Formats: sequence, structure tokens, C-alpha cells
Amino acid sequence: MEKLNIKQMIMTLLILVVGFTGLSAKQKLLMIRTAGENFEEVKNSMSYELESDFDISDLVIDKSVTPEMISASMNSVAPQVVILMNNTSVSTFKKYQATLPADVAKVPSVSLMAILVNAAIDELENATGIGYEIPIVTSSVNLRSIFGAEKIKSIGIVHRIGFTPFVDENRNFCKNENIELVTKEIGNDNVDADLEKALNDLISKGVSAVWIPNDNKLLTMPLLTNVWKPILKKNKIPAIVGIKNFVEPKFDLGTFAVLPDHSALGSQAASIVNDIMGNNWLVENNGATQPPLSVYTILNLPLSQELFGISREDAESSVDNLSE
Repeated sequence: MEKLNIKQMIMTLLILVVGFTGLSAKQKLLMIRTAGENFEEVKNSMSYELESDFDISDLVIDKSVTPEMISASMNSVAPQVVILMNNTSVSTFKKYQATLPADVAKVPSVSLMAILVNAAIDELENATGIGYEIPIVTSSVNLRSIFGAEKIKSIGIVHRIGFTPFVDENRNFCKNENIELVTKEIGNDNVDADLEKALNDLISKGVSAVWIPNDNKLLTMPLLTNVWKPILKKNKIPAIVGIKNFVEPKFDLGTFAVLPDHSALGSQAASIVNDIMGNNWLVENNGATQPPLSVYTILNLPLSQELFGISREDAESSVDNLSE
């Protein structure tokens, strides 16, 4: 009887050990991204939140990446979930997913740090994302806190057709804050000539500030040098930008930058991953995206002082960082 009890105890212990080992096994996550300081910051924040439950593989790519390379990494890592950072990662992963049989279950993906992420992940299955564009109303209200509500009553925007849904979505939000959006949509051809004409037209309507979209076609070096900079400076119009370098005094373009807080963006993505894991690796609402939850503001202090008379004291109390 005693021997039987000992055997039963040993078997129970073995079952507990095997069960504990199974419970402690980590899930696998594949991160596909390009190199850069901002991507590293998001990666580190996300990894900190997830490393206790996930083995994280980090695939750093460039524009030469192919769907076949993505396929090789997917086969090697066999992840339960994929993080896609920037448009190159998203578009290449989409091409990879299109090569899979229709009846194969698709690994869930979370896309972030991509321009117009809702459009970028269109046609991806089992996919969700976080927008990288800060809502225009958020940027405008933050600018108004520095310049004063009486000085910021309208925001001028020149944009291509791809940004129209985003701009229209923000129009009512801005209206609720008594801020009017004055917009000019331009086509994909003759961008150089159309941008200059549209920007001058907006300024002639007396807009209080200009919001510059993160659109690579509108932000080429010739356009920055020959259109954006001279027109904005000549007319003393504050510019809201979404790129940190644009508010550096040496660049001499943006007055005010409103950016996603990259550390918070990593935490937000980690929360989505945990939700997907809790939903048996299924995205609850395929194709749905959410805005970044936290922002970081930077003011170009020399430009603000020179053109708009903003004092250091007022600036320090209103923004997260001064660029000088």
C-alpha cells in the first residue's frame, strides 16, 4: 500500500512538472521593421511589455525585402503574431500573405508607424493597426494652447487624394473646437506646380496655420526648399508638422511638431497583442485601427520667437520639448 502511494506521488509530480513546463512555454512573435531610432524605441518598449510571455524575433529589413524573404522568416520563426512597422513591411507582408492558400489560417498582424495605416492594411486578413498620423484636431488644439485661441481659428491643408478620408474625418472634430479646416486637394500629377498654387491660395484666404501631411510626394527636398519654406516664412504662417527633424532650427520649416510618443506606442501595440492572444489569435475586428494614445510636442523656439513673438516661459509651460 505504501509503495503504491509512492508511485502515485511520483506520477502526480511528473504530471505537475509536464503541465508547468507547458504553461511556461513562451509564445513566438516576429517583428518586421526598418532600422532607425524611432523603430528601436517602439521595439524596446514593446519588448519590455511582452518578453515574459513571448520569444521575440526582430527582422530588420530595407526596400530590397521580398515576399520570399518574409516567407522564409515566417517558416523559421513560426510566430503566433507578427508586428509590422512602416509601409514597406506592411506591403511586403501583404504580398506574402497573398501567396498563401485561401483556406489557410492567417497569422494575426499588428501594423504601426505606417502612413495611413487603415488603407495600408486593406486586404490583409486577421489584421489590425495603430495610426501614425496624429488627429488634426489634437495638433490644432495643442498649437492653440501656445499661440492663443484668438490667433488659431483656421488650419490650411494641402493634401493628395489619399489623405482625403483622414482630413474629412477630422473636419467635424475641429469644428467642435471652433477650428475651421480650409483644404485643397491636389492630384498625383504635376504635384510641384499644384502644391505651390494651392498653398498660396490657402494663405490668401487668411488661414491661421498650415498642417503639413506626412506625404513623401509632398515632402521632396526640392518642394521643401522651393515651396514650403519660402512661402511659409514670407507669410509668417506657423506650420504644424509630424516629423521631428522638421522643427529643428537648422531645417527652418516647422514651427510645431506633434508626434506619437514612441514609447507609449510600443505599450499600446503590446496591449493589442495581448488582446489577440486572449482571443485565440484572432483579430476581433479585422481591418480596424486605432489612433495613437499619447503624443509628444516640440516647438521650434527660435522660429517661434522670431516670427510670432513666443516667449521661452510660455513655450516651456506648453510643450514637452524645445528645439533650439
